[in-house]
Amino acid sequence: MNPLQITGALAIAFGILVMIFPQLVGILIGIFFVILGINILAFGNRFTRLR
Repeated sequence: MNPLQITGALAIAFGILVMIFPQLVGILIGIFFVILGINILAFGNRFTRLR
């Protein structure tokens, strides 16, 4: 795994932890981090190819 993929996995884990809390803002932030993490994992290889 490259550093971008590790960052993505951490973002997903953080997002899931935030979603556990019942506050609406926490849920929205959690969804944002999960989507961000999935995108980093999905497109991380493309970003490294562009360098």
